[in-house]
Amino acid sequence: MSYPFTVPKQTFFDGGVIAAAGTIEFRSPSTNALIDTFPTADDADAQTNANDNPLTLDANGQAVIFLEDDVTYKVILKNVNGDTVWTVDDVRSPERIDTGSYTPSGGVSRTLASKLDETVSVTDFGAVGDGITDDLTALQAAADSGELVYFPPGIYAVSDSVNFSDYTRFIGASAFYKRRTGYTYSANKHAVIKYIGSGGTNSCAVRVSATSVGVVGSDFTAPSTDDLVDYRLEHIHIDGNNLAQYPLYIYRAGNQKYGINDVTVERGTINVVMLGCFAANFGRIGSFEASDKGFSIGRDIFGWGGAEFNCFDLRADLIASNNGTDGTFVAETTDEDGCGVLADVGRGSELHITSEGNDGRSAIIGGTSSGGPATIHWHYLEGNGAGPRVDLRPGFTGLRFKCGFLHPGSATITKETIYLVGRNSSGAATTNEGPIDEGEWPIFENIGGKSGNTSIYIDSNTYKYDVRDSTGVKFIDKAPKGKGVFCSGTFLGDSGLTDIRMLRGQTIYDDFEGDGSTTAFTLSHTCTAPTNNSTNPLVRVYVNGVLQTYTTHYTVAGTTLTFVTAPTYGVKIRAEYSNASLTRTGAGAYTITFGHDQVDENYHISLTMIQGSGSGYAYVQSRAADSFTIRTVNPATPGTPVDLGAGFFISFSCSYSGTDL
Repeated sequence: MSYPFTVPKQTFFDGGVIAAAGTIEFRSPSTNALIDTFPTADDADAQTNANDNPLTLDANGQAVIFLEDDVTYKVILKNVNGDTVWTVDDVRSPERIDTGSYTPSGGVSRTLASKLDETVSVTDFGAVGDGITDDLTALQAAADSGELVYFPPGIYAVSDSVNFSDYTRFIGASAFYKRRTGYTYSANKHAVIKYIGSGGTNSCAVRVSATSVGVVGSDFTAPSTDDLVDYRLEHIHIDGNNLAQYPLYIYRAGNQKYGINDVTVERGTINVVMLGCFAANFGRIGSFEASDKGFSIGRDIFGWGGAEFNCFDLRADLIASNNGTDGTFVAETTDEDGCGVLADVGRGSELHITSEGNDGRSAIIGGTSSGGPATIHWHYLEGNGAGPRVDLRPGFTGLRFKCGFLHPGSATITKETIYLVGRNSSGAATTNEGPIDEGEWPIFENIGGKSGNTSIYIDSNTYKYDVRDSTGVKFIDKAPKGKGVFCSGTFLGDSGLTDIRMLRGQTIYDDFEGDGSTTAFTLSHTCTAPTNNSTNPLVRVYVNGVLQTYTTHYTVAGTTLTFVTAPTYGVKIRAEYSNASLTRTGAGAYTITFGHDQVDENYHISLTMIQGSGSGYAYVQSRAADSFTIRTVNPATPGTPVDLGAGFFISFSCSYSGTDL
């Protein structure tokens, strides 16, 4: 067998200039004797019709040269004047595949043919990888081959989905992680499957599913189930190209150990959809710049009903950055838009989540009818449109959150809030919803992220949760049962209760820091002026511990706190709230109503001071989950109620037993 010298028609150069009419000769490196080359492969095999030696190049500096098999040459190029341009020793024709050998260091010798049999490339199926040519047919043939197919660096354009079946195995050169916007993948470094189709409903680039996108399976009887087996998708980047609705669609893909790992996806509507994944052990999957969500896991987005969308015993490491590019997120209105990770997970699941820079919430976690327990690791949540939300539904038990670093990602936003929403079986937010057994309540552990003057809040409509091994956590609405003071305050008023002023807030507050130029700060509550006893929380503002005067130093409108003069650089600003209000319900009777119902009426009340122009003493007459009533009486006639005089103070503190966080 013979081989061409580099290529059948080689062009030679002299210092960058075509060596027109030059010569090239072939000699033995050891004896310097001339050795024949040939004009065709057949001539070389038959060793007939040899080329001239030296061989004169044509006007383009070219010649057709085939080398003899298993022969070593010395090659000399000369220009038209006979001057030597270069000399190269030990030039050999390639070894024959069927007789050549390969011997690794410390290993055994094998034929080149057997070695090459180990590697199948997607280019073996005709893929071009230039980002323009439609490689769908080649990629689908590779998927159907059952071979372990390697994707060298390149951009493999597809006009429709590449559909996985049992034993489809793709391994690429490299995925592409893009924590920040503005970065693009490289055809020379990454293995990219790029969607170039027409888009539209259920459009997809890679479908890891035995059924079409959005079509529920029908065969669930082992061993002939719709579950895919022995598939692999690794080290590949998928580009939805702002066309594919679901660039990576995964359904009934389970029973694997890292069947999907080191895969990155960008620029879809929802980049990654996972449904019906049972006993699915995935590795790291990244999602970037989806127009809507980064991940949708276990959510019935197709309206299947039943349980086919549930995911349980699902394990994955998820990275979501800069999703929600359509910018439609509005907290508590379009609350799921722009979310980094939306996941309804079932029993035995464990997710590791990193979420940064998403337009909406960092993560939304809920349960399914398959129940719990499940564990969620929030490794790093920063710079998202809002903090994570947890939906607590009936039947979903044992949810545990192991928290890492939580931060709003801005020096002007000094709080990060975890939203816990108790929901009924229909999904409607319901006060104090959750499992009856306290051992099945969700647990938040090691809540961190108090960086600088940033605080972590839990805003919950249910008390059915627990917080452990955490410090500095503040509670809005419902504190977990048994976690100390949930409301306190001091009121000042006149005898007719026509002017009620909050002097000291509840245990909820926002902290900020001045920078010398900022005058407006965003509060966590919609507030009213401190002289107005309304249903909205009242707010008191302190700068370096000094109480500020309303209108003189600041004003409040909705969620905006505006200073008359920008606080100087480095000063500490605190806005304190109270969700309690005071009303006179009769002679000597005053009711303090909480902003939100508590767990029950079994809380402790401390009345620290009652004072006014008149004399008297007070006691707690009654209490309920939403309020308590005090009575003031004349000490001379204890049975006679008496109103407090002008300038009275009432200070109170309400708590459950337990240690404050």
